[in-house]
Amino acid sequence: MLLDRVADNAALIRAISGLAADQRDVIVAIDIVGLSYKEAAKALGTHESTVMST
Repeated sequence: MLLDRVADNAALIRAISGLAADQRDVIVAIDIVGLSYKEAAKALGTHESTVMST
């Protein structure tokens, strides 16, 4: 159970690390930090629609 979660997390980290930097930034801002699309767009210096389509 715990080892399965560790393996799943490792696979997730590998998948995210394979993305382009701007895509990683959006995932981190929204899914890890918990920012809204609007907040993420402001923090990343882009438009909300860009964040939503990433």
